[in-house]
Amino acid sequence: MRALAALALLALLPPTVFAAFGGADLDLASGWRVSWFEVWGPALGVAAAGLLAGLAPRAHWPGALALPVLAVLAAVCWTGPIAGPGFSVGDPLRPGAVALALTLVGCGATRRRWRPGGAVHMAAAGLAAAGVALSALALDARDLASRFAAASKPGISAPHVILVVADTLRADALGLYGANPSPSPFLDRYLAAGTVWEHAFAQAPWTYPSMASLMTSRYPSTLDPVGRGRSHNHGHDLPRLPEDIPRLALALQRAGYATAGVQKNPFLAAGSGFEQGFHVYEAVGGNRAELRAAAQTTDAALRVARAWSRRHAGDEAPPFFLYAHYMDPHIDYRPPAAYRAADTRAYAGDMDGRAKTVHRAIERAGGPTPDEVAQMRRLYRDEVRYLDSQVERLHAGLTELGLIERDTWFVFVSDHGEQFGEHGRFEHADVHVENTHVPLAITGGEARPQRIPGPSPLLDLTPTLLDLLGLPPLPGAEGTSQAAVVTGRAVAGTANAVITEFGREQRLTTARYVLLRRGTGAQLFDGSADPREARDVAAAHPGVMAQLESALVLHAQRTSAPAATAPSRPLDDETRRALEALGYLDD
Repeated sequence: MRALAALALLALLPPTVFAAFGGADLDLASGWRVSWFEVWGPALGVAAAGLLAGLAPRAHWPGALALPVLAVLAAVCWTGPIAGPGFSVGDPLRPGAVALALTLVGCGATRRRWRPGGAVHMAAAGLAAAGVALSALALDARDLASRFAAASKPGISAPHVILVVADTLRADALGLYGANPSPSPFLDRYLAAGTVWEHAFAQAPWTYPSMASLMTSRYPSTLDPVGRGRSHNHGHDLPRLPEDIPRLALALQRAGYATAGVQKNPFLAAGSGFEQGFHVYEAVGGNRAELRAAAQTTDAALRVARAWSRRHAGDEAPPFFLYAHYMDPHIDYRPPAAYRAADTRAYAGDMDGRAKTVHRAIERAGGPTPDEVAQMRRLYRDEVRYLDSQVERLHAGLTELGLIERDTWFVFVSDHGEQFGEHGRFEHADVHVENTHVPLAITGGEARPQRIPGPSPLLDLTPTLLDLLGLPPLPGAEGTSQAAVVTGRAVAGTANAVITEFGREQRLTTARYVLLRRGTGAQLFDGSADPREARDVAAAHPGVMAQLESALVLHAQRTSAPAATAPSRPLDDETRRALEALGYLDD
Protein backbone atom coordinates (compact mmCIF):
# COMPACT_ATOMS: atom_id res chain seq x y z
CA MET A 1 0.00 0.00 0.00
CA ARG A 2 2.82 2.40 0.80
CA ALA A 3 4.35 1.68 -2.59
CA LEU A 4 1.03 2.49 -4.20
CA ALA A 5 0.89 5.74 -2.26
CA ALA A 6 4.35 6.54 -3.54
CA LEU A 7 3.18 5.91 -7.09
CA ALA A 8 0.27 8.27 -6.45
CA LEU A 9 2.76 10.96 -5.49
CA LEU A 10 4.70 10.19 -8.64
CA ALA A 11 1.52 10.75 -10.64
CA LEU A 12 0.72 13.91 -8.72
CA LEU A 13 3.80 16.09 -8.89
CA PRO A 14 4.40 16.48 -12.64
CA PRO A 15 0.98 17.89 -13.55
CA THR A 16 1.07 20.10 -10.45
CA VAL A 17 4.39 21.54 -11.59
CA PHE A 18 3.00 22.03 -15.08
CA ALA A 19 0.04 23.97 -13.71
CA ALA A 20 2.41 26.19 -11.74
CA PHE A 21 4.36 26.95 -14.94
CA GLY A 22 1.27 27.79 -16.99
CA GLY A 23 0.34 24.36 -18.27
CA ALA A 24 1.81 22.23 -21.01
CA ASP A 25 0.70 20.48 -24.18
CA LEU A 26 2.72 17.62 -25.61
CA ASP A 27 1.97 15.79 -28.85
CA LEU A 28 3.11 12.20 -28.47
CA ALA A 29 4.27 10.00 -31.33
CA SER A 30 1.25 7.73 -30.87
CA GLY A 31 -1.07 10.57 -31.83
CA TRP A 32 -2.21 11.24 -28.26
CA ARG A 33 -2.10 14.75 -26.83
CA VAL A 34 -1.32 15.22 -23.15
CA SER A 35 -2.49 18.52 -21.66
CA TRP A 36 -2.05 19.86 -18.15
CA PHE A 37 -4.03 22.93 -17.21
CA GLU A 38 -5.66 23.87 -13.92
CA VAL A 39 -5.20 20.57 -12.09
CA TRP A 40 -4.89 21.87 -8.54
CA GLY A 41 -8.14 20.25 -7.39
CA PRO A 42 -7.41 16.65 -8.39
CA ALA A 43 -3.76 17.12 -7.48
CA LEU A 44 -4.69 18.00 -3.91
CA GLY A 45 -7.00 14.99 -3.84
CA VAL A 46 -4.17 12.70 -4.93
CA ALA A 47 -1.87 14.27 -2.37
CA ALA A 48 -4.32 13.80 0.48
CA ALA A 49 -5.28 10.26 -0.46
CA GLY A 50 -1.73 9.16 -1.19
CA LEU A 51 -0.28 10.72 1.96
CA LEU A 52 -2.90 9.22 4.25
CA ALA A 53 -2.61 5.81 2.64
CA GLY A 54 1.17 5.98 2.89
CA LEU A 55 1.23 6.97 6.54
CA ALA A 56 -1.54 4.63 7.65
CA PRO A 57 -0.74 1.26 9.29
CA ARG A 58 -1.13 -1.95 7.43
CA ALA A 59 -4.84 -2.16 6.84
CA HIS A 60 -6.63 -3.37 3.78
CA TRP A 61 -9.81 -1.34 4.02
CA PRO A 62 -8.26 2.13 3.56
CA GLY A 63 -6.26 0.87 0.61
CA ALA A 64 -9.27 -0.76 -0.97
CA LEU A 65 -11.14 2.53 -0.77
CA ALA A 66 -8.29 4.84 -1.71
CA LEU A 67 -6.78 2.90 -4.61
CA PRO A 68 -9.58 3.34 -7.20
CA VAL A 69 -10.01 6.98 -6.26
CA LEU A 70 -6.26 7.51 -6.60
CA ALA A 71 -6.35 5.93 -10.05
CA VAL A 72 -9.21 8.15 -11.24
CA LEU A 73 -7.64 11.31 -9.86
CA ALA A 74 -4.25 10.52 -11.34
CA ALA A 75 -5.92 10.01 -14.71
CA VAL A 76 -7.74 13.35 -14.38
CA CYS A 77 -4.44 15.04 -13.52
CA TRP A 78 -2.70 13.62 -16.54
CA THR A 79 -5.38 13.65 -19.21
CA GLY A 80 -7.97 16.21 -18.14
CA PRO A 81 -11.71 15.53 -17.81
CA ILE A 82 -12.86 11.93 -18.19
CA ALA A 83 -16.31 11.10 -19.51
CA GLY A 84 -18.15 7.95 -20.46
CA PRO A 85 -21.67 6.58 -20.84
CA GLY A 86 -23.64 8.06 -17.98
CA PHE A 87 -20.73 9.56 -16.04
CA SER A 88 -18.31 12.45 -16.17
CA VAL A 89 -15.37 13.39 -13.96
CA GLY A 90 -14.82 16.90 -15.27
CA ASP A 91 -15.03 19.13 -12.21
CA PRO A 92 -11.54 18.99 -10.63
CA LEU A 93 -12.72 19.95 -7.13
CA ARG A 94 -15.36 17.26 -6.78
CA PRO A 95 -13.14 14.16 -7.25
CA GLY A 96 -10.54 15.71 -4.98
CA ALA A 97 -13.08 16.11 -2.20
CA VAL A 98 -14.32 12.54 -2.75
CA ALA A 99 -10.78 11.19 -2.52
CA LEU A 100 -10.09 13.01 0.70
CA ALA A 101 -13.39 11.97 2.28
CA LEU A 102 -13.07 8.28 1.37
CA THR A 103 -9.48 8.10 2.57
CA LEU A 104 -10.31 9.77 5.88
CA VAL A 105 -13.21 7.37 6.40
CA GLY A 106 -11.04 4.39 5.56
CA CYS A 107 -8.15 5.41 7.81
CA GLY A 108 -10.46 6.37 10.65
CA ALA A 109 -12.24 3.01 10.47
CA THR A 110 -9.03 1.13 11.29
CA ARG A 111 -8.91 2.73 14.76
CA ARG A 112 -5.18 2.40 14.72
CA ARG A 113 -2.47 4.93 15.22
CA TRP A 114 -0.83 6.38 12.11
CA ARG A 115 2.89 5.96 11.66
CA PRO A 116 5.31 7.21 9.01
CA GLY A 117 6.23 3.81 7.68
CA GLY A 118 6.15 4.91 4.02
CA ALA A 119 8.60 7.81 4.31
CA VAL A 120 11.27 6.13 2.18
CA HIS A 121 8.79 5.33 -0.57
CA MET A 122 7.44 8.85 -0.51
CA ALA A 123 10.88 10.46 -0.69
CA ALA A 124 11.98 8.24 -3.56
CA ALA A 125 8.75 8.91 -5.43
CA GLY A 126 9.13 12.64 -4.87
CA LEU A 127 12.58 12.65 -6.44
CA ALA A 128 11.40 10.56 -9.36
CA ALA A 129 8.36 12.77 -9.90
CA ALA A 130 10.53 15.89 -9.87
CA GLY A 131 12.68 14.32 -12.57
CA VAL A 132 9.65 13.46 -14.67
CA ALA A 133 8.26 16.99 -14.29
CA LEU A 134 11.51 18.71 -15.22
CA SER A 135 12.01 16.39 -18.17
CA ALA A 136 8.51 17.00 -19.50
CA LEU A 137 8.88 20.77 -19.08
CA ALA A 138 12.15 20.62 -20.97
CA LEU A 139 10.51 18.60 -23.74
CA ASP A 140 7.66 21.10 -23.93
CA ALA A 141 10.06 24.06 -24.13
CA ARG A 142 12.16 22.28 -26.74
CA ASP A 143 9.05 21.49 -28.79
CA LEU A 144 7.91 25.13 -28.77
CA ALA A 145 11.41 26.40 -29.57
CA SER A 146 11.74 24.04 -32.53
CA ARG A 147 8.47 25.31 -33.97
CA PHE A 148 9.51 28.93 -33.60
CA ALA A 149 12.92 28.18 -35.13
CA ALA A 150 11.25 28.02 -38.54
CA ALA A 151 10.10 31.62 -38.09
CA SER A 152 13.56 33.17 -38.07
CA LYS A 153 14.04 35.59 -40.97
CA PRO A 154 16.89 38.03 -40.33
CA GLY A 155 16.42 41.67 -41.27
CA ILE A 156 12.65 41.83 -40.82
CA SER A 157 11.53 44.77 -38.72
CA ALA A 158 7.80 45.02 -38.09
CA PRO A 159 5.50 45.64 -35.12
CA HIS A 160 4.07 42.80 -33.06
CA VAL A 161 0.37 42.00 -33.46
CA ILE A 162 -1.81 40.76 -30.60
CA LEU A 163 -5.30 39.57 -31.55
CA VAL A 164 -7.60 38.84 -28.59
CA VAL A 165 -11.00 37.29 -29.33
CA ALA A 166 -13.66 37.00 -26.63
CA ASP A 167 -16.12 34.28 -27.58
CA THR A 168 -19.84 35.19 -27.26
CA LEU A 169 -19.28 38.76 -26.03
CA ARG A 170 -22.09 41.13 -27.05
CA ALA A 171 -21.04 44.74 -27.37
CA ASP A 172 -23.39 46.21 -24.77
CA ALA A 173 -21.86 43.98 -22.08
CA LEU A 174 -18.81 46.28 -21.91
CA GLY A 175 -18.71 49.68 -20.24
CA LEU A 176 -17.07 50.89 -23.44
CA TYR A 177 -20.43 50.32 -25.14
CA GLY A 178 -22.73 51.53 -22.37
CA ALA A 179 -22.87 48.84 -19.68
CA ASN A 180 -23.48 50.60 -16.36
CA PRO A 181 -22.02 49.77 -13.94
CA SER A 182 -19.19 48.54 -16.08
CA PRO A 183 -17.81 45.02 -15.52
CA SER A 184 -14.80 45.78 -17.76
CA PRO A 185 -12.66 48.60 -16.29
CA PHE A 186 -9.42 47.50 -17.94
CA LEU A 187 -10.86 47.06 -21.44
CA ASP A 188 -12.81 50.33 -21.15
CA ARG A 189 -9.68 52.26 -20.25
CA TYR A 190 -7.20 50.53 -22.55
CA LEU A 191 -9.30 50.30 -25.69
CA ALA A 192 -10.55 53.89 -25.39
CA ALA A 193 -6.97 55.00 -26.15
CA GLY A 194 -7.35 53.62 -29.68
CA THR A 195 -9.91 53.31 -32.46
CA VAL A 196 -13.27 51.88 -31.36
CA TRP A 197 -15.95 50.81 -33.85
CA GLU A 198 -19.27 51.62 -32.24
CA HIS A 199 -21.31 49.42 -34.58
CA ALA A 200 -19.20 46.47 -35.69
CA PHE A 201 -21.24 43.49 -36.86
CA ALA A 202 -20.19 39.86 -37.19
CA GLN A 203 -20.84 38.08 -40.50
CA ALA A 204 -22.41 35.11 -38.70
CA PRO A 205 -23.91 34.60 -35.22
CA TRP A 206 -21.74 31.65 -34.18
CA THR A 207 -18.05 30.93 -33.94
CA TYR A 208 -16.92 28.88 -36.91
CA PRO A 209 -18.33 30.95 -39.83
CA SER A 210 -17.73 34.23 -38.02
CA MET A 211 -14.05 33.47 -37.34
CA ALA A 212 -13.59 32.02 -40.83
CA SER A 213 -14.96 35.25 -42.26
CA LEU A 214 -12.82 37.38 -39.97
CA MET A 215 -9.58 35.53 -40.77
CA THR A 216 -10.13 35.31 -44.55
CA SER A 217 -12.14 38.51 -45.22
CA ARG A 218 -14.73 36.46 -47.11
CA TYR A 219 -18.43 36.06 -46.49
CA PRO A 220 -19.67 32.77 -45.02
CA SER A 221 -21.61 32.17 -48.26
CA THR A 222 -18.37 32.53 -50.24
CA LEU A 223 -16.59 29.97 -48.09
CA ASP A 224 -19.58 27.63 -47.92
CA PRO A 225 -22.28 28.32 -50.52
CA VAL A 226 -24.43 25.47 -49.16
CA GLY A 227 -24.44 26.27 -45.48
CA ARG A 228 -24.11 30.07 -45.92
CA GLY A 229 -23.05 30.59 -42.33
CA ARG A 230 -25.04 27.73 -40.81
CA SER A 231 -23.96 24.16 -40.19
CA HIS A 232 -25.47 21.73 -42.67
CA ASN A 233 -23.85 18.47 -41.55
CA HIS A 234 -26.52 17.63 -38.96
CA GLY A 235 -24.07 16.87 -36.19
CA HIS A 236 -22.15 14.15 -38.04
CA ASP A 237 -19.21 16.21 -39.27
CA LEU A 238 -17.56 19.51 -38.42
CA PRO A 239 -16.87 22.28 -40.94
CA ARG A 240 -13.33 22.80 -42.20
CA LEU A 241 -11.80 25.86 -43.81
CA PRO A 242 -10.74 25.11 -47.42
CA GLU A 243 -6.96 24.80 -47.67
CA ASP A 244 -6.60 27.05 -50.70
CA ILE A 245 -8.23 30.10 -49.07
CA PRO A 246 -5.71 32.84 -48.10
CA ARG A 247 -5.93 33.86 -44.45
CA LEU A 248 -4.40 36.27 -41.96
CA ALA A 249 -2.02 33.87 -40.20
CA LEU A 250 -0.59 32.55 -43.48
CA ALA A 251 -0.01 36.08 -44.76
CA LEU A 252 1.84 37.05 -41.58
CA GLN A 253 3.86 33.84 -41.52
CA ARG A 254 4.98 34.37 -45.11
CA ALA A 255 5.92 37.95 -44.24
CA GLY A 256 8.34 36.67 -41.59
CA TYR A 257 6.21 36.70 -38.46
CA ALA A 258 6.46 34.08 -35.73
CA THR A 259 2.83 33.05 -35.36
CA ALA A 260 1.10 31.44 -32.38
CA GLY A 261 -2.52 30.70 -31.54
CA VAL A 262 -4.13 29.41 -28.35
CA GLN A 263 -7.83 28.66 -28.05
CA LYS A 264 -10.34 26.37 -26.33
CA ASN A 265 -13.13 26.20 -28.92
CA PRO A 266 -13.51 22.72 -30.46
CA PHE A 267 -14.81 24.21 -33.72
CA LEU A 268 -11.39 25.83 -34.17
CA ALA A 269 -9.21 22.87 -33.15
CA ALA A 270 -6.46 21.43 -35.32
CA GLY A 271 -8.07 19.87 -38.36
CA SER A 272 -10.49 22.78 -38.77
CA GLY A 273 -8.09 24.58 -41.12
CA PHE A 274 -7.58 27.45 -38.68
CA GLU A 275 -4.21 26.01 -37.68
CA GLN A 276 -2.71 26.79 -41.10
CA GLY A 277 -0.19 29.60 -40.91
CA PHE A 278 0.64 29.11 -37.23
CA HIS A 279 4.02 27.88 -36.06
CA VAL A 280 2.37 27.02 -32.74
CA TYR A 281 -1.37 26.31 -32.53
CA GLU A 282 -2.70 24.79 -29.33
CA ALA A 283 -6.11 23.76 -28.09
CA VAL A 284 -5.76 24.68 -24.44
CA GLY A 285 -6.43 21.65 -22.25
CA GLY A 286 -9.19 21.31 -19.70
CA ASN A 287 -12.96 21.40 -19.91
CA ARG A 288 -14.02 24.30 -22.14
CA ALA A 289 -16.86 25.21 -19.76
CA GLU A 290 -15.03 24.98 -16.45
CA LEU A 291 -14.77 27.79 -13.96
CA ARG A 292 -11.25 28.98 -14.81
CA ALA A 293 -11.22 28.65 -18.58
CA ALA A 294 -10.01 32.23 -19.12
CA ALA A 295 -7.11 31.78 -16.70
CA GLN A 296 -6.07 28.64 -18.58
CA THR A 297 -6.07 30.56 -21.86
CA THR A 298 -3.98 33.36 -20.36
CA ASP A 299 -1.54 30.82 -18.90
CA ALA A 300 -1.19 29.11 -22.27
CA ALA A 301 -0.72 32.37 -24.17
CA LEU A 302 1.97 33.59 -21.77
CA ARG A 303 3.70 30.22 -21.80
CA VAL A 304 3.92 30.31 -25.60
CA ALA A 305 5.04 33.96 -25.55
CA ARG A 306 7.79 33.10 -23.03
CA ALA A 307 8.94 30.29 -25.32
CA TRP A 308 9.18 32.75 -28.22
CA SER A 309 11.08 35.21 -26.02
CA ARG A 310 13.57 32.55 -24.84
CA ARG A 311 14.07 31.26 -28.37
CA HIS A 312 15.10 34.70 -29.60
CA ALA A 313 16.90 36.03 -26.53
CA GLY A 314 19.87 38.05 -27.77
CA ASP A 315 18.94 37.45 -31.41
CA GLU A 316 17.33 39.68 -33.97
CA ALA A 317 13.85 38.36 -33.27
CA PRO A 318 11.15 38.19 -35.92
CA PRO A 319 7.92 40.06 -35.16
CA PHE A 320 5.37 38.08 -33.18
CA PHE A 321 1.69 37.46 -33.97
CA LEU A 322 -0.33 36.08 -31.06
CA TYR A 323 -3.96 35.02 -31.41
CA ALA A 324 -5.65 34.30 -28.05
CA HIS A 325 -9.26 33.12 -28.20
CA TYR A 326 -11.06 33.22 -24.83
CA MET A 327 -14.16 31.08 -24.27
CA ASP A 328 -15.62 33.38 -21.60
CA PRO A 329 -18.38 34.52 -21.42
CA HIS A 330 -19.72 31.58 -23.48
CA ILE A 331 -22.10 29.23 -21.69
CA ASP A 332 -21.57 27.76 -19.10
CA TYR A 333 -22.15 31.05 -17.29
CA ARG A 334 -19.98 30.07 -14.33
CA PRO A 335 -17.52 32.76 -13.25
CA PRO A 336 -15.17 31.96 -10.36
CA ALA A 337 -16.59 32.83 -6.95
CA ALA A 338 -14.28 35.82 -6.53
CA TYR A 339 -15.93 37.53 -9.52
CA ARG A 340 -19.54 36.98 -8.53
CA ALA A 341 -21.20 40.21 -7.45
CA ALA A 342 -23.38 40.50 -4.35
CA ASP A 343 -26.63 40.35 -6.34
CA THR A 344 -25.45 37.15 -8.03
CA ARG A 345 -24.63 35.51 -4.71
CA ALA A 346 -27.95 36.63 -3.23
CA TYR A 347 -29.93 34.57 -5.74
CA ALA A 348 -31.50 31.50 -4.10
CA GLY A 349 -32.94 29.67 -7.12
CA ASP A 350 -31.75 26.74 -9.23
CA MET A 351 -30.20 28.69 -12.13
CA ASP A 352 -26.48 27.90 -11.76
CA GLY A 353 -25.49 28.87 -15.32
CA ARG A 354 -24.60 25.37 -16.51
CA ALA A 355 -25.62 24.52 -20.06
CA LYS A 356 -27.84 21.65 -18.88
CA THR A 357 -29.62 23.90 -16.39
CA VAL A 358 -30.14 26.66 -18.95
CA HIS A 359 -31.46 24.23 -21.55
CA ARG A 360 -33.88 22.61 -19.10
CA ALA A 361 -35.29 26.04 -18.28
CA ILE A 362 -35.58 26.99 -21.97
CA GLU A 363 -37.36 23.75 -22.90
CA ARG A 364 -39.72 23.86 -19.94
CA ALA A 365 -43.31 24.91 -20.65
CA GLY A 366 -43.36 28.69 -20.41
CA GLY A 367 -39.57 28.91 -20.63
CA PRO A 368 -37.29 30.40 -17.97
CA THR A 369 -38.85 32.54 -15.28
CA PRO A 370 -37.93 36.25 -15.10
CA ASP A 371 -35.80 35.50 -12.03
CA GLU A 372 -33.91 32.78 -13.90
CA VAL A 373 -33.27 35.05 -16.86
CA ALA A 374 -32.08 37.82 -14.53
CA GLN A 375 -29.65 35.40 -12.88
CA MET A 376 -28.36 34.25 -16.27
CA ARG A 377 -27.67 37.88 -17.13
CA ARG A 378 -25.90 38.46 -13.82
CA LEU A 379 -23.70 35.38 -14.27
CA TYR A 380 -22.89 36.47 -17.82
CA ARG A 381 -21.96 39.96 -16.55
CA ASP A 382 -19.71 38.43 -13.89
CA GLU A 383 -18.01 36.29 -16.54
CA VAL A 384 -17.25 39.50 -18.44
CA ARG A 385 -15.68 40.88 -15.24
CA TYR A 386 -13.55 37.73 -15.02
CA LEU A 387 -12.59 37.99 -18.71
CA ASP A 388 -11.57 41.61 -18.21
CA SER A 389 -9.18 40.63 -15.40
CA GLN A 390 -7.59 37.89 -17.50
CA VAL A 391 -7.06 40.12 -20.54
CA GLU A 392 -5.44 42.61 -18.18
CA ARG A 393 -3.17 39.83 -16.87
CA LEU A 394 -2.31 38.83 -20.44
CA HIS A 395 -1.47 42.43 -21.30
CA ALA A 396 0.73 42.77 -18.22
CA GLY A 397 2.57 39.53 -18.99
CA LEU A 398 3.16 40.46 -22.62
CA THR A 399 4.38 43.89 -21.54
CA GLU A 400 6.87 42.27 -19.19
CA LEU A 401 8.13 40.13 -22.07
CA GLY A 402 8.58 43.22 -24.27
CA LEU A 403 5.78 42.26 -26.66
CA ILE A 404 3.60 45.27 -25.88
CA GLU A 405 5.68 48.11 -27.27
CA ARG A 406 4.88 51.55 -28.58
CA ASP A 407 4.25 50.25 -32.10
CA THR A 408 2.53 46.95 -31.16
CA TRP A 409 -0.94 46.60 -32.66
CA PHE A 410 -3.43 45.24 -30.10
CA VAL A 411 -6.82 44.12 -31.42
CA PHE A 412 -9.83 43.18 -29.28
CA VAL A 413 -12.92 41.69 -30.91
CA SER A 414 -15.71 39.16 -30.37
CA ASP A 415 -16.95 36.55 -32.81
CA HIS A 416 -20.66 37.02 -31.95
CA GLY A 417 -22.97 38.05 -29.12
CA GLU A 418 -25.52 36.33 -26.89
CA GLN A 419 -29.25 36.70 -26.29
CA PHE A 420 -31.35 36.35 -23.17
CA GLY A 421 -34.90 36.12 -24.47
CA GLU A 422 -35.00 39.55 -26.14
CA HIS A 423 -36.62 38.03 -29.21
CA GLY A 424 -37.82 34.81 -27.66
CA ARG A 425 -34.47 33.01 -28.12
CA PHE A 426 -31.49 32.24 -25.90
CA GLU A 427 -27.77 31.75 -26.54
CA HIS A 428 -27.05 32.73 -30.20
CA ALA A 429 -29.62 31.34 -32.59
CA ASP A 430 -30.56 34.19 -34.94
CA VAL A 431 -29.26 37.41 -36.53
CA HIS A 432 -30.84 39.99 -34.21
CA VAL A 433 -28.68 42.79 -32.84
CA GLU A 434 -27.84 41.08 -29.55
CA ASN A 435 -26.18 38.23 -31.46
CA THR A 436 -24.40 40.23 -34.15
CA HIS A 437 -23.33 43.58 -32.64
CA VAL A 438 -19.84 42.95 -31.23
CA PRO A 439 -16.99 45.02 -29.76
CA LEU A 440 -14.07 45.86 -32.05
CA ALA A 441 -11.12 48.07 -31.19
CA ILE A 442 -7.53 48.55 -32.34
CA THR A 443 -5.06 50.27 -30.06
CA GLY A 444 -1.31 50.82 -30.02
CA GLY A 445 0.82 51.61 -33.03
CA GLU A 446 -0.44 54.74 -34.76
CA ALA A 447 -4.06 54.16 -33.79
CA ARG A 448 -5.86 57.43 -33.24
CA PRO A 449 -8.16 57.74 -30.18
CA GLN A 450 -11.58 57.91 -31.84
CA ARG A 451 -14.96 56.23 -32.11
CA ILE A 452 -16.25 55.29 -35.57
CA PRO A 453 -20.06 55.55 -35.58
CA GLY A 454 -21.19 53.86 -38.80
CA PRO A 455 -21.89 50.13 -39.15
CA SER A 456 -18.76 48.14 -40.02
CA PRO A 457 -18.24 44.45 -40.92
CA LEU A 458 -15.63 42.23 -39.28
CA LEU A 459 -14.67 41.44 -42.88
CA ASP A 460 -12.64 44.65 -42.80
CA LEU A 461 -10.38 43.64 -39.90
CA THR A 462 -7.87 41.48 -41.77
CA PRO A 463 -7.47 43.95 -44.70
CA THR A 464 -7.02 46.74 -42.15
CA LEU A 465 -4.33 44.88 -40.20
CA LEU A 466 -2.38 43.90 -43.31
CA ASP A 467 -2.53 47.48 -44.57
CA LEU A 468 -1.33 48.84 -41.22
CA LEU A 469 1.65 46.48 -41.50
CA GLY A 470 2.41 47.51 -45.07
CA LEU A 471 1.50 44.08 -46.45
CA PRO A 472 -0.57 43.36 -49.57
CA PRO A 473 -4.26 42.44 -49.19
CA LEU A 474 -5.41 38.84 -49.29
CA PRO A 475 -6.36 37.65 -52.79
CA GLY A 476 -10.13 37.43 -53.03
CA ALA A 477 -10.76 39.51 -49.90
CA GLU A 478 -14.28 40.96 -49.77
CA GLY A 479 -13.57 43.45 -46.99
CA THR A 480 -11.85 46.80 -47.33
CA SER A 481 -9.01 48.35 -45.36
CA GLN A 482 -9.79 51.00 -42.75
CA ALA A 483 -6.10 51.65 -42.01
CA ALA A 484 -6.23 55.30 -43.12
CA VAL A 485 -9.12 55.90 -40.74
CA VAL A 486 -7.35 54.15 -37.86
CA THR A 487 -4.25 56.30 -38.24
CA GLY A 488 -6.17 59.54 -38.84
CA ARG A 489 -5.10 59.97 -42.47
CA ALA A 490 -8.73 59.80 -43.56
CA VAL A 491 -12.14 60.43 -42.06
CA ALA A 492 -14.57 57.56 -41.76
CA GLY A 493 -17.09 57.84 -44.56
CA THR A 494 -20.63 56.61 -44.84
CA ALA A 495 -20.46 52.87 -44.40
CA ASN A 496 -21.98 50.51 -46.90
CA ALA A 497 -24.59 48.03 -45.75
CA VAL A 498 -23.22 45.29 -43.49
CA ILE A 499 -24.51 41.78 -44.21
CA THR A 500 -24.73 38.90 -41.74
CA GLU A 501 -25.57 35.36 -42.89
CA PHE A 502 -27.09 32.39 -41.08
CA GLY A 503 -28.39 29.84 -43.55
CA ARG A 504 -31.76 31.10 -44.82
CA GLU A 505 -31.55 34.07 -42.45
CA GLN A 506 -29.86 37.28 -43.53
CA ARG A 507 -29.34 40.61 -41.86
CA LEU A 508 -28.59 43.86 -43.66
CA THR A 509 -27.55 46.73 -41.40
CA THR A 510 -27.36 50.31 -42.64
CA ALA A 511 -26.72 53.56 -40.81
CA ARG A 512 -30.42 53.76 -39.95
CA TYR A 513 -32.40 50.71 -41.01
CA VAL A 514 -32.06 46.98 -40.42
CA LEU A 515 -33.57 44.34 -42.71
CA LEU A 516 -33.99 40.80 -41.37
CA ARG A 517 -34.93 38.16 -43.93
CA ARG A 518 -35.95 34.65 -42.90
CA GLY A 519 -36.73 32.54 -45.95
CA THR A 520 -39.73 34.22 -47.58
CA GLY A 521 -40.50 36.55 -44.67
CA ALA A 522 -38.83 39.82 -43.80
CA GLN A 523 -38.84 42.47 -41.07
CA LEU A 524 -37.65 46.07 -41.08
CA PHE A 525 -36.44 47.96 -38.01
CA ASP A 526 -35.49 51.58 -37.53
CA GLY A 527 -32.15 51.09 -35.80
CA SER A 528 -31.90 54.74 -34.80
CA ALA A 529 -35.27 54.98 -33.04
CA ASP A 530 -35.52 51.29 -32.05
CA PRO A 531 -32.00 49.93 -31.37
CA ARG A 532 -33.40 46.81 -29.65
CA GLU A 533 -35.32 45.84 -32.80
CA ALA A 534 -38.70 45.51 -31.11
CA ARG A 535 -41.04 47.13 -33.71
CA ASP A 536 -41.38 45.96 -37.32
CA VAL A 537 -41.91 49.04 -39.53
CA ALA A 538 -41.87 47.28 -42.91
CA ALA A 539 -45.44 48.29 -43.73
CA ALA A 540 -44.66 51.96 -43.16
CA HIS A 541 -41.56 52.02 -45.40
CA PRO A 542 -42.15 49.96 -48.57
CA GLY A 543 -39.55 51.97 -50.51
CA VAL A 544 -36.85 51.26 -47.95
CA MET A 545 -37.82 47.59 -47.97
CA ALA A 546 -37.51 47.40 -51.76
CA GLN A 547 -34.13 49.12 -51.73
CA LEU A 548 -32.66 46.85 -49.06
CA GLU A 549 -34.14 43.72 -50.63
CA SER A 550 -32.42 44.69 -53.88
CA ALA A 551 -29.13 44.97 -52.01
CA LEU A 552 -29.55 41.40 -50.75
CA VAL A 553 -30.29 40.19 -54.27
CA LEU A 554 -27.12 41.87 -55.54
CA HIS A 555 -25.17 40.29 -52.70
CA ALA A 556 -26.46 36.85 -53.69
CA GLN A 557 -25.46 37.50 -57.32
CA ARG A 558 -21.97 38.86 -56.56
CA THR A 559 -20.32 35.69 -57.84
CA SER A 560 -21.09 33.36 -60.71
CA ALA A 561 -19.15 30.48 -59.18
CA PRO A 562 -21.22 27.30 -58.86
CA ALA A 563 -22.25 26.30 -55.35
CA ALA A 564 -20.06 23.58 -53.90
CA THR A 565 -20.15 21.85 -50.56
CA ALA A 566 -17.42 23.06 -48.24
CA PRO A 567 -15.00 20.46 -46.87
CA SER A 568 -15.69 18.89 -43.49
CA ARG A 569 -13.93 16.81 -40.86
CA PRO A 570 -15.22 13.85 -38.81
CA LEU A 571 -16.78 14.53 -35.41
CA ASP A 572 -14.83 12.34 -32.97
CA ASP A 573 -16.02 11.40 -29.49
CA GLU A 574 -13.64 13.76 -27.69
CA THR A 575 -14.79 16.76 -29.73
CA ARG A 576 -18.42 15.74 -29.29
CA ARG A 577 -17.97 15.78 -25.50
CA ALA A 578 -16.26 19.16 -25.71
CA LEU A 579 -19.16 20.57 -27.73
CA GLU A 580 -21.67 19.12 -25.30
CA ALA A 581 -19.84 20.84 -22.45
CA LEU A 582 -20.42 24.13 -24.26
CA GLY A 583 -24.12 23.45 -24.75
CA TYR A 584 -23.95 22.16 -28.34
CA LEU A 585 -25.35 18.80 -29.50
CA ASP A 586 -27.50 18.74 -26.35
CA ASP A 587 -30.61 16.61 -26.84
